[in-house]
Amino acid sequence: MNAEPYLKFLVEEIHSVIFATIDTQGHPLTCAIDLMDHDAHGLYFLTATGKSFYHRLKRDGHIALSGMKGKDTLSCVSISLQGQAREIGTARLPRLFALNPYMEKIYPTEASRRADRVLHRARQRRMVRSVQKPDQARILRFRGHCSKNERLFRQ
Repeated sequence: MNAEPYLKFLVEEIHSVIFATIDTQGHPLTCAIDLMDHDAHGLYFLTATGKSFYHRLKRDGHIALSGMKGKDTLSCVSISLQGQAREIGTARLPRLFALNPYMEKIYPTEASRRADRVLHRARQRRMVRSVQKPDQARILRFRGHCSKNERLFRQ
């Protein structure tokens, strides 16, 4: 299955998603994070080294994320992913800031960006893509075959 159209939809159409990680006591924690970029290898997002989200990712790396787009419950599309995130440093920061100019308002100076780290969700365990119609929800495995309803994604 080619996951890239799904990743593109997550970044360009949904953009802000809810990430789930685990704290030191094994309890789930969630936070809203913007997805900054994608390619054939996965998703890219960033966080600052001082944030607890960063420390949870560095400690374990396992994540789940969900994004939703739609006006109401009956018209929404959602995508959920599970996998592993890893830090890839700062080299991709200029590209992420160029693609997401609003980030300059959040981190206006070079000094404020020094703590930023780019993370990459590369290992794709599973993706769930659903529409609020029971006969159209499918679990899509990256190493399996595309669902015949993949066309529904291209709305």
